[in-house]
Amino acid sequence: MKKVIILLLSLFIPVLVNADVYNYEDLTISVDESTYTVFTRDNLDNNSILQEYNIDKDIIIEEMTKKKIYIEGYDFDNLTANSQFVITIDDSNTEGNLTDYPESRIKTKTKFFREASNVTDSGVYKKNGYAFVYRTYKTTQNLKTYYFYEYYTVINGKDYNIFFSKTGSDFTEEEKNSFKSMIDTIKFNTKTSVFDGSVAYKLGYFTGILVVITAIIVVVIKFAKPKKKN
Repeated sequence: MKKVIILLLSLFIPVLVNADVYNYEDLTISVDESTYTVFTRDNLDNNSILQEYNIDKDIIIEEMTKKKIYIEGYDFDNLTANSQFVITIDDSNTEGNLTDYPESRIKTKTKFFREASNVTDSGVYKKNGYAFVYRTYKTTQNLKTYYFYEYYTVINGKDYNIFFSKTGSDFTEEEKNSFKSMIDTIKFNTKTSVFDGSVAYKLGYFTGILVVITAIIVVVIKFAKPKKKN
């Protein structure tokens, strides 16, 4: 009976059986090596795949640097669909970790994602203690329609974007579940967030408020004090 239950569960839960683990900055992710051929900034020298497809290493390095790409994977078995994923890392305009943000700030991020053009779906995805804002959208370039499934988060003050893309047709539910299973393998080396609700943060927050209030009171008293007559 136990074997039957395990078999049934395996039919519904995507598992990365043949997976390689990649690390960059504070990110660790497992990628299904049977689906994607992965390029990073560290594995381009004497790369047999690049040589097989006659791809110039310098062009990839230039593209990665320009677009802040650290990991990208291509499905060479499905080249007609241009199926790929890309991970970019960039300094964020905010501090901390998206997971620890107040719900109001997460909703603001979600609203920003939703209001972009051609967005078909968006929301918040939480897994393993991390929060991601996601969206699906499409763009048209050179008479080709490109479909995107994007996950975004902030970790240690840096923006992490994970894009899945293809051409020809929209993502199937099976493909979306496959992407989500890859997202579920992600682990971050998170540091203390300024939004983590810790005692230190709260103490600092209220201390700042008290300093401001005290300064206002001092100013009010100074100007309200009657001037001495000569």
